[in-house]
Amino acid sequence: MTKLKLAMFVILLSLVLPFQSHEQAKKFYGNAAFFLVKACGRGLDANSACGSCVRVEGAAVTKAASCGHVCVKLPDNLKPENVIVVASGGEGDNTITAAYKKCGAPYAPCVGFDRYEGTEWYADTHMICGRFKNWSNNRSRSYSIRVYEK
Repeated sequence: MTKLKLAMFVILLSLVLPFQSHEQAKKFYGNAAFFLVKACGRGLDANSACGSCVRVEGAAVTKAASCGHVCVKLPDNLKPENVIVVASGGEGDNTITAAYKKCGAPYAPCVGFDRYEGTEWYADTHMICGRFKNWSNNRSRSYSIRVYEK
């Protein structure tokens, strides 16, 4: 009788273990952050071109928004259509204490003189990136993306 119970237990265990290990498989999560310095020149808006700042004796002689992107490398077997990208931005000159707020799709644009412009996919490096723009001439901004597997 004991051998029969042991055999039933082994059979049951062999059926249950594969399902438990599949359910416990972790999904991908990645995040990255970066900092954009303030834009160059006054009178910039959302349509201002991105560029670098040229200053003479501390005064800006060019006008350009500060733009950039932050990326997360996806595992080789994960496709961009199988992830959710959440973009966040924070205002302030200190990236450590910046107060993050949700911005960009599927959320409303950030309040102020910046925005999340969208997601970019680089197949050659398997990187998914969030693109941001800051046209404030007196505030630097910090940004991040969080990437979740669906």
